[in-house]
Amino acid sequence: MESRISAMTSLYAFIASPAHHSKSPLMHNCAFKELGVNSVYLAFDIESDKLKDTIKGFKAMGVKGANISMPHKQNIIPYLDQISTASRLCNAVNTIILKDNKYYGTITDGIGFIKSLEEKKWSINSNKITMVGAGGASTAIMVQMALDGAKEIVVYNRTIREEFIEIINKTSKETGCLITLKPLSDTSSLRQDMQDSYLFINTTGVGMEPMLNQSVVPDSSYFHHDLKVADIIYQPAVTKMLQMALDAGCEIMNGELMLLYQGAESFKIWTDLEMPINKVKKVLGIEVK
Repeated sequence: MESRISAMTSLYAFIASPAHHSKSPLMHNCAFKELGVNSVYLAFDIESDKLKDTIKGFKAMGVKGANISMPHKQNIIPYLDQISTASRLCNAVNTIILKDNKYYGTITDGIGFIKSLEEKKWSINSNKITMVGAGGASTAIMVQMALDGAKEIVVYNRTIREEFIEIINKTSKETGCLITLKPLSDTSSLRQDMQDSYLFINTTGVGMEPMLNQSVVPDSSYFHHDLKVADIIYQPAVTKMLQMALDAGCEIMNGELMLLYQGAESFKIWTDLEMPINKVKKVLGIEVK
Protein backbone atom coordinates (compact mmCIF):
# COMPACT_ATOMS: atom_id res chain seq x y z
CA MET A 1 0.00 0.00 0.00
CA GLU A 2 1.32 3.44 -0.92
CA SER A 3 2.28 5.58 2.05
CA ARG A 4 0.36 8.82 2.58
CA ILE A 5 1.19 11.99 4.46
CA SER A 6 -1.01 12.27 7.53
CA ALA A 7 -1.35 14.32 10.70
CA MET A 8 1.12 11.88 12.29
CA THR A 9 3.82 12.27 9.61
CA SER A 10 7.21 13.46 10.92
CA LEU A 11 9.21 16.06 8.99
CA TYR A 12 12.94 15.96 8.23
CA ALA A 13 14.77 18.55 6.19
CA PHE A 14 17.76 19.54 4.09
CA ILE A 15 19.13 23.07 4.59
CA ALA A 16 21.55 24.65 2.10
CA SER A 17 21.97 27.46 -0.39
CA PRO A 18 21.54 26.47 -3.13
CA ALA A 19 19.40 23.45 -2.21
CA HIS A 20 17.58 22.57 -5.42
CA HIS A 21 20.41 20.27 -6.61
CA SER A 22 20.16 17.98 -3.59
CA LYS A 23 19.46 14.27 -3.99
CA SER A 24 18.93 13.87 -0.24
CA PRO A 25 15.09 14.07 -0.44
CA LEU A 26 15.07 11.29 -3.06
CA MET A 27 17.33 9.15 -0.89
CA HIS A 28 15.63 9.58 2.48
CA ASN A 29 12.07 9.45 1.16
CA CYS A 30 12.93 6.18 -0.59
CA ALA A 31 14.26 4.77 2.69
CA PHE A 32 11.23 5.94 4.68
CA LYS A 33 8.86 4.34 2.18
CA GLU A 34 10.82 1.08 1.94
CA LEU A 35 10.91 0.65 5.73
CA GLY A 36 7.38 1.89 6.36
CA VAL A 37 8.47 4.91 8.38
CA ASN A 38 5.77 7.62 8.51
CA SER A 39 8.07 10.53 7.70
CA VAL A 40 8.84 12.91 4.85
CA TYR A 41 12.07 14.75 3.92
CA LEU A 42 12.04 18.15 2.21
CA ALA A 43 14.74 20.52 0.94
CA PHE A 44 14.84 24.19 1.90
CA ASP A 45 17.00 26.86 0.24
CA ILE A 46 18.00 29.02 3.21
CA GLU A 47 20.13 32.15 2.93
CA SER A 48 22.70 32.71 5.68
CA ASP A 49 20.81 35.61 7.25
CA LYS A 50 17.73 33.38 7.67
CA LEU A 51 19.51 30.45 9.34
CA LYS A 52 18.83 31.48 12.94
CA ASP A 53 15.12 32.00 12.27
CA THR A 54 14.95 28.72 10.36
CA ILE A 55 16.25 26.68 13.31
CA LYS A 56 13.97 28.56 15.68
CA GLY A 57 11.02 27.81 13.40
CA PHE A 58 12.01 24.16 13.00
CA LYS A 59 12.08 23.75 16.77
CA ALA A 60 8.68 25.43 17.12
CA MET A 61 7.22 23.06 14.49
CA GLY A 62 8.92 19.98 15.90
CA VAL A 63 10.99 19.16 12.81
CA LYS A 64 12.61 15.87 13.89
CA GLY A 65 15.96 16.29 12.20
CA ALA A 66 17.85 17.80 9.29
CA ASN A 67 20.93 17.60 7.13
CA ILE A 68 22.99 20.77 6.86
CA SER A 69 25.08 21.62 3.80
CA MET A 70 27.07 24.54 2.40
CA PRO A 71 27.31 27.30 3.47
CA HIS A 72 25.79 26.54 6.89
CA LYS A 73 27.86 23.71 8.39
CA GLN A 74 29.82 25.99 10.70
CA ASN A 75 27.40 28.87 11.07
CA ILE A 76 24.64 26.66 12.45
CA ILE A 77 26.59 25.70 15.59
CA PRO A 78 25.62 28.76 17.72
CA TYR A 79 21.93 27.97 17.15
CA LEU A 80 22.14 24.38 18.43
CA ASP A 81 21.82 23.22 22.03
CA GLN A 82 24.65 20.70 21.94
CA ILE A 83 27.16 19.23 19.48
CA SER A 84 29.12 15.99 19.39
CA THR A 85 32.83 15.61 20.06
CA ALA A 86 33.39 15.02 16.34
CA SER A 87 31.61 18.26 15.46
CA ARG A 88 33.54 20.14 18.11
CA LEU A 89 36.82 18.87 16.69
CA CYS A 90 35.80 19.62 13.12
CA ASN A 91 33.91 22.82 13.99
CA ALA A 92 31.11 21.68 11.69
CA VAL A 93 27.70 20.02 11.73
CA ASN A 94 25.86 18.24 8.92
CA THR A 95 23.19 16.37 10.93
CA ILE A 96 20.85 17.56 13.65
CA ILE A 97 18.28 15.63 15.67
CA LEU A 98 15.52 16.91 17.95
CA LYS A 99 15.48 15.36 21.44
CA ASP A 100 13.46 16.77 24.34
CA ASN A 101 12.89 19.97 22.34
CA LYS A 102 16.65 20.45 21.94
CA TYR A 103 18.71 20.21 18.77
CA TYR A 104 21.85 18.10 18.93
CA GLY A 105 24.37 18.35 16.10
CA THR A 106 26.97 15.95 14.76
CA ILE A 107 28.85 15.30 11.53
CA THR A 108 28.75 12.19 9.33
CA ASP A 109 30.77 13.46 6.34
CA GLY A 110 34.03 11.79 7.40
CA ILE A 111 32.40 8.40 7.96
CA GLY A 112 30.51 8.71 4.67
CA PHE A 113 33.66 9.52 2.73
CA ILE A 114 35.65 6.63 4.22
CA LYS A 115 32.84 4.19 3.41
CA SER A 116 32.79 5.46 -0.18
CA LEU A 117 36.54 4.81 -0.44
CA GLU A 118 36.00 1.30 0.90
CA GLU A 119 33.39 0.61 -1.77
CA LYS A 120 35.84 1.77 -4.45
CA LYS A 121 38.53 -0.40 -2.81
CA TRP A 122 40.80 2.63 -2.45
CA SER A 123 43.04 2.29 0.60
CA ILE A 124 44.39 5.36 2.38
CA ASN A 125 46.33 3.32 4.94
CA SER A 126 49.99 4.47 5.04
CA ASN A 127 49.43 6.65 1.95
CA LYS A 128 49.80 10.35 1.20
CA ILE A 129 46.69 12.37 0.40
CA THR A 130 46.43 15.87 -1.03
CA MET A 131 43.18 17.76 -0.67
CA VAL A 132 41.74 21.22 -1.37
CA GLY A 133 39.42 22.98 1.07
CA ALA A 134 39.33 23.78 4.77
CA GLY A 135 35.59 23.91 5.42
CA GLY A 136 33.38 21.63 7.48
CA ALA A 137 33.36 18.67 5.09
CA SER A 138 37.10 18.96 4.49
CA THR A 139 37.85 18.96 8.21
CA ALA A 140 35.64 15.94 8.85
CA ILE A 141 37.25 14.01 6.00
CA MET A 142 40.77 15.01 7.07
CA VAL A 143 40.22 13.96 10.69
CA GLN A 144 38.64 10.63 9.72
CA MET A 145 41.43 9.79 7.25
CA ALA A 146 44.04 10.56 9.91
CA LEU A 147 42.21 8.32 12.38
CA ASP A 148 42.02 5.57 9.74
CA GLY A 149 45.77 5.41 9.12
CA ALA A 150 46.70 7.94 6.45
CA LYS A 151 50.47 8.55 6.49
CA GLU A 152 50.43 12.18 5.35
CA ILE A 153 47.77 14.75 4.43
CA VAL A 154 48.49 18.01 2.66
CA VAL A 155 45.63 20.52 2.72
CA TYR A 156 45.47 23.44 0.28
CA ASN A 157 43.18 26.41 0.85
CA ARG A 158 42.84 29.98 -0.39
CA THR A 159 43.17 31.33 3.15
CA ILE A 160 45.19 30.15 6.15
CA ARG A 161 42.88 30.24 9.17
CA GLU A 162 44.29 29.99 12.70
CA GLU A 163 41.26 27.97 13.74
CA PHE A 164 42.00 25.34 11.10
CA ILE A 165 45.69 25.24 12.02
CA GLU A 166 44.68 24.41 15.61
CA ILE A 167 42.54 21.50 14.36
CA ILE A 168 45.43 20.26 12.21
CA ASN A 169 47.89 20.39 15.11
CA LYS A 170 45.54 18.56 17.46
CA THR A 171 44.70 15.89 14.89
CA SER A 172 48.36 15.34 14.02
CA LYS A 173 49.29 14.97 17.67
CA GLU A 174 46.49 12.51 18.44
CA THR A 175 46.84 10.35 15.32
CA GLY A 176 50.52 10.55 14.34
CA CYS A 177 49.53 11.57 10.81
CA LEU A 178 51.65 14.36 9.32
CA ILE A 179 49.26 17.14 8.26
CA THR A 180 50.36 20.40 6.64
CA LEU A 181 48.43 23.41 5.35
CA LYS A 182 49.53 25.31 2.24
CA PRO A 183 48.14 28.21 0.19
CA LEU A 184 46.29 27.20 -2.99
CA SER A 185 48.14 29.97 -4.80
CA ASP A 186 51.36 27.90 -4.54
CA THR A 187 50.68 25.95 -7.73
CA SER A 188 54.19 24.53 -8.06
CA SER A 189 53.91 22.97 -4.60
CA LEU A 190 50.42 21.70 -5.46
CA ARG A 191 51.77 20.02 -8.59
CA GLN A 192 54.56 18.30 -6.64
CA ASP A 193 52.28 17.10 -3.84
CA MET A 194 49.81 15.70 -6.36
CA GLN A 195 52.61 13.84 -8.12
CA ASP A 196 53.62 12.24 -4.80
CA SER A 197 50.08 11.37 -3.66
CA TYR A 198 47.90 8.27 -3.83
CA LEU A 199 44.66 10.26 -3.56
CA PHE A 200 43.59 13.81 -4.45
CA ILE A 201 40.33 15.27 -3.13
CA ASN A 202 38.37 18.44 -3.87
CA THR A 203 36.16 19.30 -0.89
CA THR A 204 35.18 22.80 -2.05
CA GLY A 205 32.15 23.94 -4.03
CA VAL A 206 34.28 24.82 -7.06
CA GLY A 207 32.81 22.84 -9.94
CA MET A 208 29.13 23.15 -9.00
CA GLU A 209 26.77 26.09 -9.50
CA PRO A 210 27.60 28.94 -9.75
CA MET A 211 31.19 27.79 -10.51
CA LEU A 212 30.40 25.02 -13.01
CA ASN A 213 33.25 25.75 -15.42
CA GLN A 214 35.92 26.22 -12.77
CA SER A 215 38.47 23.85 -11.23
CA VAL A 216 40.75 23.99 -8.18
CA VAL A 217 43.46 22.37 -10.35
CA PRO A 218 44.82 24.56 -13.18
CA ASP A 219 45.06 21.84 -15.85
CA SER A 220 45.28 18.08 -16.49
CA SER A 221 49.10 18.04 -16.38
CA TYR A 222 48.88 18.11 -12.56
CA PHE A 223 47.42 14.58 -12.53
CA HIS A 224 49.33 11.33 -12.96
CA HIS A 225 47.92 8.02 -14.17
CA ASP A 226 48.09 6.24 -10.80
CA LEU A 227 46.46 9.07 -8.84
CA LYS A 228 42.98 8.39 -7.46
CA VAL A 229 40.83 11.51 -7.73
CA ALA A 230 37.71 12.31 -5.71
CA ASP A 231 35.35 15.27 -5.77
CA ILE A 232 32.66 15.51 -3.08
CA ILE A 233 30.43 17.33 -5.59
CA TYR A 234 27.79 15.06 -7.16
CA GLN A 235 25.88 17.58 -9.27
CA PRO A 236 27.20 17.67 -11.95
CA ALA A 237 28.31 14.04 -11.88
CA VAL A 238 31.56 14.90 -13.66
CA THR A 239 33.00 18.29 -12.71
CA LYS A 240 35.57 20.11 -14.79
CA MET A 241 38.27 18.82 -12.41
CA LEU A 242 37.12 15.22 -12.71
CA GLN A 243 37.10 15.52 -16.50
CA MET A 244 40.72 16.71 -16.35
CA ALA A 245 41.57 13.67 -14.22
CA LEU A 246 39.82 11.35 -16.69
CA ASP A 247 41.77 12.94 -19.55
CA ALA A 248 44.96 12.13 -17.61
CA GLY A 249 43.92 8.48 -17.22
CA CYS A 250 43.00 8.64 -13.52
CA GLU A 251 40.38 6.60 -11.72
CA ILE A 252 37.75 9.02 -10.36
CA MET A 253 34.91 9.20 -7.85
CA ASN A 254 32.29 11.92 -7.46
CA GLY A 255 30.33 12.67 -4.28
CA GLU A 256 27.41 10.27 -4.81
CA LEU A 257 28.77 7.47 -2.62
CA MET A 258 29.77 9.90 0.11
CA LEU A 259 26.25 11.38 -0.07
CA LEU A 260 24.80 7.89 0.23
CA TYR A 261 26.86 6.76 3.20
CA GLN A 262 26.82 10.02 5.17
CA GLY A 263 23.07 10.02 4.61
CA ALA A 264 22.80 6.42 5.81
CA GLU A 265 24.59 7.44 9.00
CA SER A 266 22.19 10.37 9.48
CA PHE A 267 19.23 8.08 8.83
CA LYS A 268 20.41 5.71 11.54
CA ILE A 269 20.86 8.58 14.00
CA TRP A 270 17.27 9.70 13.37
CA THR A 271 15.51 6.33 13.21
CA ASP A 272 17.81 3.70 14.76
CA LEU A 273 17.31 1.82 11.47
CA GLU A 274 19.75 0.79 8.75
CA MET A 275 19.12 2.51 5.44
CA PRO A 276 18.22 0.02 2.65
CA ILE A 277 21.39 0.81 0.71
CA ASN A 278 20.70 -1.19 -2.46
CA LYS A 279 17.19 0.25 -2.84
CA VAL A 280 18.49 3.77 -2.38
CA LYS A 281 21.34 3.14 -4.83
CA LYS A 282 18.81 2.21 -7.51
CA VAL A 283 16.83 5.38 -6.89
CA LEU A 284 20.02 7.47 -7.11
CA GLY A 285 21.17 5.68 -10.25
CA ILE A 286 24.25 4.23 -8.53
CA GLU A 287 25.37 0.79 -9.72
CA VAL A 288 24.45 -1.97 -7.29
CA LYS A 289 27.28 -4.47 -6.86
